[in-house]
Amino acid sequence: MGEKGVKSSNSMGLGCGGWRWACSSGSFSASSNSVVLLGFLLVLTTFGSLFAWLTISPFGRPDTGLVGGCREDGEGSWSIGVFYGKSPFSLRPIEMENLETNMSSARPVANPVFTCASVADYRYPSNFVADPFLFIEIYLMPEGNKKGDLRLYRALEFPLRWTLEKVLIKKPLIDATMIQYEGYYWIFGSDFTRYGTEKNAELEIWYSRSPLGPWKQHKQNPVHSRDKSLGARNAGRPFIYEGSLYRSGQDCGETYGRRVRVYKVEILSTEKYGEVEVPLGIEESKKGRNAWNGIRYHHLDAQQLPSGGWIALMDGDRVPSGDSSRRLFIAFTGLTFVVLLITAVGFSVGCVMCMLPTSWCLGSNRRNDTICVWVQPQFSLKLRKCLIVFNRTSSSLQGKLRLNTCMGKSILCILSTIGVVAVCVVVSFLFGGNGAEEAYPFKGEYSQFTMLTMTYEARLWNLKLYVKHYSRCASVREIVVVWNKGNPPDVREFDSAVPVRIRVEKLNSLNNRFKVDPLIKTRAVLELDDDIMMTCDDLERGFKVWREHPERLVGFYPRLVNGKPLQYRNERYARKMNGYNMILTGAAFMDGEFAFKRYWSEMAKEGRAMVDKFFNCEDVLMNFIYANLSTARTVEYVHPAWAIDTSKFSSSAISRDTGAHYRKRTSCLVKFTDLYGPLPAKEWEFGMRLDGKMGEKGMKSLNSMGLGCCGWRWPCSSGSLFSSSNSVILLGFLLVLTTFGSLFAWLTISPFARPGTGLVGCREDSEGSWSIGVFHGKTPFSLRPIEMENLENSLSSAWPVANPVFTCASVADSRYPSNFVADPFLFIEIYLMPEGNKKGDLRLYRALEFPLRWTLEKVLIKKPLIDATMIQYEGYYWIFGSDFTRYGTEKNAELEIWYSRSPLGPWKQHKQNPVHSRDKSLGARNAGRPFIYEGSLYRSGQDCGETYGRRVRMYKVEILSTENYREVEVPLGVEESKKGRNAWNGIRYHHLDAQQLPSGDWIALMDGDRVPSGDSSRRLLIAFTGLTFLVLLITAVGFLVGCVMCMLPTSWGLGSNRRNDTICVWVQPQFSLKLRKCFILFNRTSSSLQGQLRLNTCLGKSILCVLSAIGVVAVCVVVSFLFGGNGAEEAYPFKGEYSQFTMLTMTYEARLWNLKLYVKHYSRCASVREIVVVWNKGNPPDEREFDSAVPVRIRVERLNSLNNRFKVDPLIKTRAVLELDDDIMMTCDDLERGFKVWREHPERLVGFYPRLVNGKPLQYRNERYARKMNGYNMILTGAAFMDGEIAFKRYWSEMAKEGRAMVDKFFNCEDVLMNFIYANLSTSRTVEYVHPAWAIDTSKFSSAAISRDTGAHYRRRTSCLVKFTDLYGPLPAKEWEFGMRLDGWDA
Repeated sequence: MGEKGVKSSNSMGLGCGGWRWACSSGSFSASSNSVVLLGFLLVLTTFGSLFAWLTISPFGRPDTGLVGGCREDGEGSWSIGVFYGKSPFSLRPIEMENLETNMSSARPVANPVFTCASVADYRYPSNFVADPFLFIEIYLMPEGNKKGDLRLYRALEFPLRWTLEKVLIKKPLIDATMIQYEGYYWIFGSDFTRYGTEKNAELEIWYSRSPLGPWKQHKQNPVHSRDKSLGARNAGRPFIYEGSLYRSGQDCGETYGRRVRVYKVEILSTEKYGEVEVPLGIEESKKGRNAWNGIRYHHLDAQQLPSGGWIALMDGDRVPSGDSSRRLFIAFTGLTFVVLLITAVGFSVGCVMCMLPTSWCLGSNRRNDTICVWVQPQFSLKLRKCLIVFNRTSSSLQGKLRLNTCMGKSILCILSTIGVVAVCVVVSFLFGGNGAEEAYPFKGEYSQFTMLTMTYEARLWNLKLYVKHYSRCASVREIVVVWNKGNPPDVREFDSAVPVRIRVEKLNSLNNRFKVDPLIKTRAVLELDDDIMMTCDDLERGFKVWREHPERLVGFYPRLVNGKPLQYRNERYARKMNGYNMILTGAAFMDGEFAFKRYWSEMAKEGRAMVDKFFNCEDVLMNFIYANLSTARTVEYVHPAWAIDTSKFSSSAISRDTGAHYRKRTSCLVKFTDLYGPLPAKEWEFGMRLDGKMGEKGMKSLNSMGLGCCGWRWPCSSGSLFSSSNSVILLGFLLVLTTFGSLFAWLTISPFARPGTGLVGCREDSEGSWSIGVFHGKTPFSLRPIEMENLENSLSSAWPVANPVFTCASVADSRYPSNFVADPFLFIEIYLMPEGNKKGDLRLYRALEFPLRWTLEKVLIKKPLIDATMIQYEGYYWIFGSDFTRYGTEKNAELEIWYSRSPLGPWKQHKQNPVHSRDKSLGARNAGRPFIYEGSLYRSGQDCGETYGRRVRMYKVEILSTENYREVEVPLGVEESKKGRNAWNGIRYHHLDAQQLPSGDWIALMDGDRVPSGDSSRRLLIAFTGLTFLVLLITAVGFLVGCVMCMLPTSWGLGSNRRNDTICVWVQPQFSLKLRKCFILFNRTSSSLQGQLRLNTCLGKSILCVLSAIGVVAVCVVVSFLFGGNGAEEAYPFKGEYSQFTMLTMTYEARLWNLKLYVKHYSRCASVREIVVVWNKGNPPDEREFDSAVPVRIRVERLNSLNNRFKVDPLIKTRAVLELDDDIMMTCDDLERGFKVWREHPERLVGFYPRLVNGKPLQYRNERYARKMNGYNMILTGAAFMDGEIAFKRYWSEMAKEGRAMVDKFFNCEDVLMNFIYANLSTSRTVEYVHPAWAIDTSKFSSAAISRDTGAHYRRRTSCLVKFTDLYGPLPAKEWEFGMRLDGWDA
């Protein structure tokens, strides 16, 4: 490798089957014509070798064949790059971000980030490292309060196996969250174990450059130490919105986790922290304990969606912290108080006394003090005296209290009132649960319904009470008031927890209650008259029953229609007959969309007229409509715990005259039967449901509560408990307490057991029972609960799906019951949708143990869709893909769309399929998954016009529905490289995957290739075609000069009629006579040309020159395509990474022509980031004059000094700088090899021109002398890589001031000075040589070079050596030998 080993082309076997070399005189070397042919061959060989020397590097790539995974074929060798930007249309390659990694010594990290060499598996070599998608590594950071430290775990087989990655912080941080922001990773958490810390009132911050640490404490820790209601404790992970960081904190003032507060971080550095509170944007529910998060919510996890909108998870609880313990304490305290109160009343009326054994009695000195107290020997005398005083006081009160006096009666009434209140408290807290009338889930989901009532001005007082009560029910979404008559009230008059909408009607008609209302956003509608009051629990039970059978009318008032003639019967009669076949719609659930449309259909027109005529019967008509549109059951009854009809207290009810009301309804029955047919003859029995006999009221009795006091008994003075009037008073007191307690329980406690109580996974404790809800919004500060999105789920018969979406009942594991379903984080289910072209269908797989085990989830589409991608947009899931198996389809020119409501299907074809059938250059074939930006959908497509995957085109989808599709092309925003094959994606890029980061910025992956499709096959075809042509050309020249003839066995010969035609052709018996004649004609023509062509004539020489020129071109083509690879001078990776360097050259006006050539050539090198031109003298050119593939920056200097080339330049964005004089031309491959060597040793000067300094006195020696001595200790910086930041600062330090003066004095020696600076700041090796394939010094053709007088140039440098040695000490005495590298690059 020390000498240039160019592959020779002379060894190529050029010949023609059956031909040999001869001459007319029988001697090959004696003929002048043979000399001509040898000269022709020599010209071809010489020019071919020269071309190979100039174009083919003699140095093999060190990574060629080393790493498994690379295999070149007709598709070239793809690789993948990363791009960043503020939007998906302003993406810049990763190198523009100036990122640095620990693996690489250079910065910035550059594209490509993943190549075929990254696939380290020789068993499965590949070249098609393309079609990239962003991938997630899953980590877990559990809370640290139990372990005493904060740990990070990594998923081995998600979600089953985890491994400890690292202990991050050795402190028990609670609610710790991590986020990356402005170059650092930050952990926010609280440590309540520190001495003097108030719980929930302090916040700490830790920071690091890497998520794996090391982690350092913030200088202000704790950054918050304040009132615990001000959100110091974290309430979820921070998020970034519009470039600002926001943190959520828990308000723990009233109770633990009372609410979430959000803070905007105004200052976050390693030394300072500041935040201000901003509105959360989520309205607190007014439903109190009936709402799933009505009392507290303490965790928010908000993330931005690809659409630009936001989604958040929030937990919630309907009770405060410690609620169950508090309820038990209050209940048993109240129970104790009731027992003491009853005992006190018994003492007061003389019906309670202490009966203990006589041996325990202590007599009194007084005659009437016949008392008995509980005495034990260990009791002190003082205690005995206290008991005596208590007994005397009790006896005194008995004497003074006379029940027939006003005072006695008043005291008894007061005690009764206190007792009633105490009993109610005991009943409420002991049997009333948490006081919430919760919603009932159906198949694990919650939903909502709209309440609709009809009223008018005279019943406004009733309506206000109605709205206040029912708006607090858990599942009520909205209350719609149909206002039939009078002036409607202002909605602000109502005390409501949900929106109230008043729909004013022009006509006072009962039909208005069933009018189609497009503003109703729920499927379920509860029609409930405004004069009916019942519990929220009754409504929730009715709603659950309706969700089980949404095709039915589900209500609370059953009726029976039977008899001949038909009679309208009330509930009492229906219960007597144990059956019903009608439900009053004045209190019934129905499918609003279905029922209202049918009620207002043409079929029901006459029925509606009857309703207007009688001002009655609208509910009867609805029952007939339901019954006669289905043969199945259409009504179902739900028994309310209680119901109060407030119309009984008003004169405004339409049914107050019961007789007339029933007669009208009977008339309606007859008419409706004639119009629509009879109601079902079958009567549905009461008590058919299995959930607690919904048809019969199963009231829990409170009479069985055993209320007593240990040690007390009930006597009377005459020996009989019931014979004493005082005992009757005490019994009456007990009866009052029991009656009011039972009435209170009947009103407040539902007799129906909740079907969800005690289900798997639920356990109530002092923390209540948390659950989790989902919120959506355009921003993280305008989030709305999921029910406002009107989403529908196939599992649920009602819509919308409502919060909570996850409760303790969702934890289906009875072994580990829980109530603390809280602190939610968004979780990703991993699916895989591989391409369908090989299987004949499109399949969806789900990860069982990611990434090792997968299971087939479903076959989505039975078509072999290619490049299929799925996205959710405007209520549908969409699949974009191409099917090229269809007859008549042009490959890469068609696009199909499929859509579904669920990602699991069923999938339907778009009506316009194929939505595109056009020129394949117009991006019909997908180029990655679509994305959403600023609310619009964008699709990327492949331009396959010039070659497969030539480039990515971007299209904005203007119309996307199930029937129409339209898109328009928009600029991609990624600038194509001008470096051609030298760039990793210079020839084609065909896949883009863009996603938005939490910061609001965008990241994208893009693949790329440096060669077109089929390049290797094309190169081989051209090479062997050229080789064949070259053989034929040489043979033709041989014929023309008479040095080639056909010599075959005589037995195959065929004589000619002419004397001189001594020819020999290849004859086989199977050859036809015509073929033989062709050979004869060819031979005669050749002989004729030989006779006419004279090499000493002008024509002969011209033809020979033309043939020589053609031959040279053919040789160059063969050499290039056979040995030159793909023609790219690629970058060399270091530790699997690529980087970039800045080129810096110094010049002036006289060398402008040289500079333009320099820029055009080197700007195409793969790793060149920028070219900086230090302009020392004259008028600088316009940067637009240069034909450059990278930015060119001209730095104009005031003084013409060689020191300028090392001036500190803060605009240089790379660590590596290549100082290369503008008069040196070498290959890009040489530069790339030098850059790789420098990355291995960035502390060295790595260059291409070695020098040796030795002798006494010191002498400056050239490369020839250095090679003779086989050693060097200096590298010329006119062609060398260096660490620009370190080298330039050292060169312009105070230490080098005298050296710089010497450089200005001699206008020379700046590279010598740099070598001295490097050498004397390190004891290790500081220079390294890289042998270039070739280098041309264009200064030899110019008079502008400063070193054109070599003698004077060397004398000046020797003078500098002496001076610099005095100033900085000698250069290293050790000389570094040539050929020390294993790759032969320094030979």
